[in-house]
Amino acid sequence: MNNWSVTYDEVDDTDIDSGYICKNVSLKDALYDMGNPITGLEPSESNASKARWWTTIDSEINMRTGTSTNMSIHIPENTTSASRSRIARLFQGKHIYDL
Repeated sequence: MNNWSVTYDEVDDTDIDSGYICKNVSLKDALYDMGNPITGLEPSESNASKARWWTTIDSEINMRTGTSTNMSIHIPENTTSASRSRIARLFQGKHIYDL
């Protein structure tokens, strides 16, 4: 399944910038593009098995500019509920390294 995507949000005192890091890639490639290690992900929904995307818990902060960056991995729309539950188990409370 190669419909995963990763987006970013960069926030500073005056501006918000967002966009795609990658689109239509495999789960492995999406996680690779997010960088290693991923120290934690938070689901878009309170019921994690229904999440449409997962966002990094710890912002990456540029100490020189004060810009913070969050990344989100987006689950393909055609993913079944059983697969979403497996993804939730993979992402919840885990440190994610190369798969």
